[in-house]
Amino acid sequence: ETTPEVDSPHLLQDALERFARDAGVRLALLMEGSGRILARHGDEQGVDLAAVTTLGAGIQSASREMAKMLGQSSFEQLYQGRGERQLFLAPIPTPTSELILVALFGSNSNVGLVRVRFDELLRESEALHWPAAAPRPSRDAAAFEAELASGLERDGQGGGPRSPFS
Repeated sequence: ETTPEVDSPHLLQDALERFARDAGVRLALLMEGSGRILARHGDEQGVDLAAVTTLGAGIQSASREMAKMLGQSSFEQLYQGRGERQLFLAPIPTPTSELILVALFGSNSNVGLVRVRFDELLRESEALHWPAAAPRPSRDAAAFEAELASGLERDGQGGGPRSPFS
């Protein structure tokens, strides 16, 4: 996935900070599907950001696939926890990719308030000036197969699988 570029690099950060403040969340992360953080706000003490982003991206990806198995387009929001350790995870669609919001919060907030403020964040995201998605070159199946066969022959792999140890 490519990083979306909005009309100002601070717009995502500003929107995330408003969300975190208004929702009463301890830590808010806005990231790509790969787990790369685009914006963050809040207290990171005791939080392994690498684990949160990797697991958050994995959860969203797995949830999307499970939804497809059930004939749905996606799960809109995921919530887990209680007391001082609560997590809210939700996708934010853009014209070029899907971003993921991860919000960690405690008893000073509640999931209802987080969802209301998330809806506001979604509306704010929709109002941003996102660049148009670059058109992808199209290839027919025969051209792809020919390119694949050519690559295998070049690598000397035309006959079968190669051991990863050779």
